[in-house]
Amino acid sequence: VLDLLNEVRIVEGLRLVLETRASDYHLHPELDFAHAQVDDVGTLDGRRACIDYKSQSIWAKGWGPSGSDIMPEHIRAQIAWEMCCADIDFALVVMGVGEDNKETGDFDLRHVSIYRLERCPQLESYCVAVARKFWQEHALPGVPPAKSTGKRKSK
Repeated sequence: VLDLLNEVRIVEGLRLVLETRASDYHLHPELDFAHAQVDDVGTLDGRRACIDYKSQSIWAKGWGPSGSDIMPEHIRAQIAWEMCCADIDFALVVMGVGEDNKETGDFDLRHVSIYRLERCPQLESYCVAVARKFWQEHALPGVPPAKSTGKRKSK
């Protein structure tokens, strides 16, 4: 058994204590089909939080100012799913912003932005409904979903 001290970081002037966990894999307390991998779990200012780390190009769209909850919808859905499975009401998205260095192949970090997201019952219910349908119609019977062209159907 690993016995490590919790890692402590300072985020926006607040003390973030990361939990030492045997696994970053979370099973929903009631839904057998709902699992998520959460990058980290910690406590920030007395609140337990899911923590997700991202890297984005300086040209990425859909992100608001650091400290806000404005992020692309696919990221919002991912974080909502993680909070649902981990049964945690708050999340931080720590995003390194930069660009690829063509000479070295490295990602040159320009700055770090931190986004905060509260658990949203409406989005969570939608995510669970979509996952349940996929689970029942495709995963359990072993029926692959139809191929997607990547284009949305017009209404």
